[in-house]
Amino acid sequence: MTSTLQSAREPNVSYRAHVLYIFSVCALVAGLIILGHPFPQSDDLFYTGAAINLSKGHGLVNPYLARYSTLYDTDYFFQYPPLYSYILSLWIKALGLGSLQLRLLHGLCYLGVFLAVPVLLSNLGARTIYTWSWLINLLYCGFILYYGLRPDSLGMAFFFLSLVFLTSDMHLNYFLGFLFSALALLTWPSLLFAIVCLGGSMMIHTAYERKKRMESLRKDAVVALVSLVSAGVLGFALLEWMIGGELVLFMRTLASHASFSREHYPSFLSHVASLDMRTLVRKVPLLCVALFLGIYSVRRALAKGQTLFEASYLVVGAFGACAAGLVFHGNQTDLATFLAIAGSIMAVSSLEDAKRPIVIRAALAIAILMNVIPVAAMPIRRTIDQTNVETARNAVKEFRKSNPVYLVDAIAARYVFKPPKGRSVGCFLDEPARRLSGEWR
Repeated sequence: MTSTLQSAREPNVSYRAHVLYIFSVCALVAGLIILGHPFPQSDDLFYTGAAINLSKGHGLVNPYLARYSTLYDTDYFFQYPPLYSYILSLWIKALGLGSLQLRLLHGLCYLGVFLAVPVLLSNLGARTIYTWSWLINLLYCGFILYYGLRPDSLGMAFFFLSLVFLTSDMHLNYFLGFLFSALALLTWPSLLFAIVCLGGSMMIHTAYERKKRMESLRKDAVVALVSLVSAGVLGFALLEWMIGGELVLFMRTLASHASFSREHYPSFLSHVASLDMRTLVRKVPLLCVALFLGIYSVRRALAKGQTLFEASYLVVGAFGACAAGLVFHGNQTDLATFLAIAGSIMAVSSLEDAKRPIVIRAALAIAILMNVIPVAAMPIRRTIDQTNVETARNAVKEFRKSNPVYLVDAIAARYVFKPPKGRSVGCFLDEPARRLSGEWR
């Protein structure tokens, strides 16, 4: 990792700039935590429940899940790859269970992405790495802060680390890149298309750089293949251990949950056809900005004498991941949009003499404003009335005298109920597809 970090120290980037960037992103993360990010999301209890039970030694389960929903035939939390639940359970054991502790883990994941981005851009040949990094960071905030306590932020941290290693010159870079890719898939499987398309683009970049240094690409390909197989075997072994060898049950439950998601979440095109304002006002313009930046970067690269393939592989990878996400994961339009515009920014920044004419600045300003304004308004829109919270808590105290089991949503679990001390936590799925939890005592 040392050599990778050293590669980020370009001659025109001062030590002061490094320190200032690290301090500023740490301050940003601290500010997000203080403001209450990530805010409650309907899936929160679905994922934290399994982690809480793991931390108490009860296994990878969400009690009563099978009894409450006909969608699943087991209480095992096999609807999603379990790596996040295991990592969160270790976090709970170390720091305890509470809203702040859970949000701190996600703050650490945000910070991991913020620190990985400038290293990745430097590996791609960017000069003003921190300017471009802040653009990607702000766009990332506009995407990830809507995902609550889901495993997505951890998966993105693993994903960006994999891109850093795949573009580095350090030893074992392919093995570490593929290993973090496997960890990303075991955390957030929706990243599959991003790993294949953008990860492939990063490997092409590394191959070009080594070809320029007259290194053997055949040897490089053999090393990459061995690293891929080794990382894949380790990832599969880790999955088998986490699910206790129940691979058939895990795959059946995972497929059932994926089918449910595809059926119940509208696709990107259906959002556009129904004139969904969030899609029309934010995502469509962002995709247009990404397309504009991608075309601009390709034309600039061609003007410098690069071949069409060399000028476009990064943009094609970004939009390939975006298109696959929009087609196969209708509920992951935020991820797909972010991948498109982040990949386009990477392509523009990788041009050694990249200039920023007024049209580029205007396009980036539009993209940032579309993301920052909604995120900045989230603490205002989601202000919790403490009087109502106290009223709810008093009602819970009375309710406990006669009923030991509760059905609560993510907001009630965050602000009303205390963390469970001795009992298991069950997560449920009701008819309108809202995740609920029981036995928060």
